[in-house]
Amino acid sequence: MVYRVLTLVCLAGFTLAACSASPSQPGTQAVTTEVQSTVPYPLVVAPVVDSGDPYPAADEVITQPPTPYPGSDVETPVAANQATYANNELKYQLSYPADWQVDDKGLSQPNKEVIFSPRDAAAFTVYFSISLDERDLETVRQAYMENSPGAASSEITFAGQPAIQFSTENRVEVYVPYQERLYLIYSDQPLDEQVVSMFSSFQFLP
Repeated sequence: MVYRVLTLVCLAGFTLAACSASPSQPGTQAVTTEVQSTVPYPLVVAPVVDSGDPYPAADEVITQPPTPYPGSDVETPVAANQATYANNELKYQLSYPADWQVDDKGLSQPNKEVIFSPRDAAAFTVYFSISLDERDLETVRQAYMENSPGAASSEITFAGQPAIQFSTENRVEVYVPYQERLYLIYSDQPLDEQVVSMFSSFQFLP
């Protein structure tokens, strides 16, 4: 009798030990340990950049600064076969094509106009003209605002002097004061290469 009781007690002890050691038995709570990762999520992979080739490549932007036209302070190559016209009374000189005509009959008039043109110039087309204007610069500016609001105007430096340029599609006028006179230099052919060269060569005399 005593032997049977001891046997049952031993069997019960072995059974309890086996149950406590098995985590898969119903009613048993598993103990887990949370591990904190040191890698951020989501994982960011940086692009591999060759040290000799910047990434991303910057776009190269080239801007050409605007230059007023015409600007006699901008150097322009002087064409061959040029002649020089100088007027000591009106204090200016310039270069012009040697085969062009110079009409200075206007010097007898109050505005003292001198006109330069090629021999085959179209009628009523002024290639290059220099004259005096009896108005002052502010009066000229106001007149353009009232009578030619569509004309583009800009303040430029012409022959070393501050000036105002008015331009339309087919005409350029430059008003420049010098020694108590207001000079008007204009052209109906502002894109002609010879005309551009003449504007650039214009100089005032002391």
